[in-house]
Amino acid sequence: MAIRRTVAVCALVAGLALTGCQTPRDVAVEPKPHHLPTTPHAPVGIDVHRPADRVAEDIERNQDRMDELSKRFAGVPADRVEARLAREAAEAMVQK
Repeated sequence: MAIRRTVAVCALVAGLALTGCQTPRDVAVEPKPHHLPTTPHAPVGIDVHRPADRVAEDIERNQDRMDELSKRFAGVPADRVEARLAREAAEAMVQK
């Protein structure tokens, strides 16, 4: 008789413990956004399929033109500047 009571009590405790583990949390956990590293885009007009030293020369050459470009595109949004430079680079490639 004592063994049956002990088994019944153990079964009851195990059942309550397992039921308590399955109840959901009161507070919903917000998923954290994952940070995926991205590679930077090459500046417009830079051919990335060339060797690294040539790409570095192109970037330096563009740095020399920055004063001219800053005056030319003063007050123009950055996305429009990038689009215009991309069009001009494409036109230059077609003319070659």
